[in-house]
Amino acid sequence: NCNTEIPICTPTTCLNGGTCVEGLGTLTSCSCAVGFSGSNCNIDLPFCTSTTCLNGGTCVEGLGPLTSCSCAVGFSGPSCSMIVPRSCSSNPCQHGGVCRLEAGIEVCTCSFPYTGTYCDILMDYCTEDVDCISNETYCDIQCPADSYPAHTTLLEDAVVLNGNSFVRVDSNRYPDFGGSVSMFAVFKQTWNSSGYLVFFGTSGDNRNWGVFVECEQRRVHLYYSSATNTSKGAVFNLANVNVCDSQLHFLALIYDKPLLQLSLILDGDWASYKPHKEARSPLLFDKPGTLIVGARLPRTFRFYGEIVQIIFFNSVINSTFVNKLINDSALWKSPKGQCAAYKEEGDTCPTPVAAPSLLCQSSKDRCDLALRCLERYNGGYSCQKQPASCLADQDCDLGYFCGAQLPRYPNSYYQSVSSAINGQIIFLQKSSMIFDGMSLVSLPATFHPPSVTELTIFSTVCQTPGNDGYVVGKGVNDRMRDFGLYLRSTKKTIWLAYGVGGDNPGFRDIIFFYNVSIADGNCHSVAAVIDSAANSAFLYIDGRVVGHNKPLNSTANFRPGYNMLYVGGRPGTNLFRFKGTINNLLVVSVPLKTDKIAILDQMSRKGGAISTLDLQTSVGYCYKYAPAGSPCYVNQPSNFRCQSPAVCLPSYNSTSPISLPMVGTTASFNIPGVCVSPCACPTTPNLTCGADGRTYLNTCIRDCYHVPASLTTTSGACPFFT
Repeated sequence: NCNTEIPICTPTTCLNGGTCVEGLGTLTSCSCAVGFSGSNCNIDLPFCTSTTCLNGGTCVEGLGPLTSCSCAVGFSGPSCSMIVPRSCSSNPCQHGGVCRLEAGIEVCTCSFPYTGTYCDILMDYCTEDVDCISNETYCDIQCPADSYPAHTTLLEDAVVLNGNSFVRVDSNRYPDFGGSVSMFAVFKQTWNSSGYLVFFGTSGDNRNWGVFVECEQRRVHLYYSSATNTSKGAVFNLANVNVCDSQLHFLALIYDKPLLQLSLILDGDWASYKPHKEARSPLLFDKPGTLIVGARLPRTFRFYGEIVQIIFFNSVINSTFVNKLINDSALWKSPKGQCAAYKEEGDTCPTPVAAPSLLCQSSKDRCDLALRCLERYNGGYSCQKQPASCLADQDCDLGYFCGAQLPRYPNSYYQSVSSAINGQIIFLQKSSMIFDGMSLVSLPATFHPPSVTELTIFSTVCQTPGNDGYVVGKGVNDRMRDFGLYLRSTKKTIWLAYGVGGDNPGFRDIIFFYNVSIADGNCHSVAAVIDSAANSAFLYIDGRVVGHNKPLNSTANFRPGYNMLYVGGRPGTNLFRFKGTINNLLVVSVPLKTDKIAILDQMSRKGGAISTLDLQTSVGYCYKYAPAGSPCYVNQPSNFRCQSPAVCLPSYNSTSPISLPMVGTTASFNIPGVCVSPCACPTTPNLTCGADGRTYLNTCIRDCYHVPASLTTTSGACPFFT
């Protein structure tokens, strides 16, 4: 009578631990266990989340809610939260990375171009030449500031000011205040310490331009002179923005002369501050004064904090450009580039140009370090071998003559053009010398620098870890010394000692550069510079500035033969001896700038060939004679001479204007010409003045060189031939 119910649920009706629930007839349903879903519990739900496994661990899904963690190296536990004590013995750092322990954790210092926790990520850019692994490549960099409108920078490097110092800006860095002007400042100001970012004038009653950041009231004051007020000011309220918080801030102040408008942009935003002020009358920058950073003359309202850079533009900048400056600021000191192959001999290299910006250095199309970027006799510049030095033509090989010094371009920009190093240079130690911490070398008086007030010390140093020693020292004892470079690795400090002359000669001061050490088992170039004109001292490691001290307490004075000169130790004591290797130790009687230090550093990396640099200024160089048909300049002393018997005569068919002086004058002139075989005419074009007041070429020159008839005369009373 159909009264017996047949069970429909079977062991396979609901999977993964699900419970089968029978309904009427053949109807069933499943109550799934945690971690599963679906009509028969056949869907495994994901249980891994971003926090399941910590410290870079990988979550592995199990059945249902079960998960497990595959931990990264150095961590363990169900969620990878436990630090595994390590010893760097397994060296987890890849691609040549160096392992060190910090609080029991292995930390990798990666070699370029790798990064990441274990140096396993390949970077796609470089910041300096050493980043490029191959010796045949360099870091090809384009400084972002090259495209900026005309501007000047007030600082060479960031300065930290503690309220008792300021920076006097060199006059060659003064901006042009003739029209519209914009200022952009990058700074960190200490909490509740109002002070001047920049000041141009002599006092509070005589100021052309002054920017004062008031912390308590959260305001920025712009002081200026105008036709109606000798010291007027505009006040910008910063609302709730606090710039005195020791954080990095970006301030732009803009004077639009046609609109007589003053504007402020803070951290890229000007919508919040009522940024525009009316100037009422044109700003005048005609007051005498001094431009300083970090105070107001006479030395009041000093700044506390760090001023990274202050830039003046001779134009109005807008918010879009300000945001570009903010984004670029991180690249000014370390612009990014791509590793590129050096240019080879004969390749074109950049024509020397003035640097568009001092903010950073472009490095493009560079010649191999064994070559120089020099002018070609047929125009342009190319990578050429270093010419042999000479004093007269007979010093050169057949087909070569002794020309002037290598072209020097004090305003050249691209690093491919390496100019000569001015000043007297003395090599104290060219070859590598090993010091055992007990010995030193005494040098005779012939090695002593001349009597100067500025100096550069350069050397390639491999210091033993834990050693404190002098690379070089000149003097008699601790109180009577001219200069000394002391590397104190145990305190991560480098000392630069110097003396003064006059009535109280000898030791005067030690400049301390903190938190720097090169005793790491590797070799480094070290350069210490005393620049009395700039009232500053600089320390370079591997070609880069790592320390800057300003001002100097006294003007340095280094005297020739005044006392003893030691390498590897200091006069007057058996202590402070150097342990390690010193190579390419030299002293220069001028303060070398960053580009020259970089050249020395690069040469030291290429096998220590520093002695091949053009370091002297009194010799000439052998140049090849230009063959017939080559371009030349008429009567201009140059490094381009025609191969005899060819002579350089004006190129009368040239599209360039030609101007010749009258016969008998001694005026110098610069005429594009060509090396040609001479006719039986004077080698110098002979000009005659006709009775009609016109200047004529003589018939021989005109006929021999096929001078067009249109170029035979010019109007006027014989002043010039054109």
